[in-house]
Amino acid sequence: MTRGLLLVLALVACGDVSTTHAEQSASLVAEPTEVREARAAMASSRPWRATLLLTPLLRDSARREPEYVLLAARAAAQWGGWSEVERLLRGQRWLDSLDAGAGRELLARAALDMRRDTVAVAEAERAVAESKGARERGTRLVLLARALERTKQLDRARATYDLAARDLPSIADWLALRSLALDPDSAR
Repeated sequence: MTRGLLLVLALVACGDVSTTHAEQSASLVAEPTEVREARAAMASSRPWRATLLLTPLLRDSARREPEYVLLAARAAAQWGGWSEVERLLRGQRWLDSLDAGAGRELLARAALDMRRDTVAVAEAERAVAESKGARERGTRLVLLARALERTKQLDRARATYDLAARDLPSIADWLALRSLALDPDSAR
């Protein structure tokens, strides 16, 4: 069941985590070569290559920009490097202001993967608060619901799955089943 949840989350989130083509085109002129090459690596499903390209750039504090750190965290997330995501993003002051809280979403995913469920609740709540658009909000609500479920806050988890279903109509039936499974009366 957990693998199914992760697969659904990955499919739903695919369009929300990456930047748009217009945003990429506008920023290409001023970006360092390493960043352009890392974006190309990400676009061709080579996130590990993107990580290798960005690591030296991020070591140089004069060149380390929040956008590049977030790109590196996205790359690490794609290859499952959740401890790297946490290392890159933990404590960054810009997490809530850059890209509608995408860094918070990545931290919530990292915390879930590392079984730090209380941290996942806090990060997911902040990510939901920064959401722009129904799909992004719905995806983040699913993360929050999963974290709430793991921390045994079943009533809140059920209500959060129900909220997510409104924002994600393509998987609303599945989310309704998840919510129903948490209802103690449904076991009878």
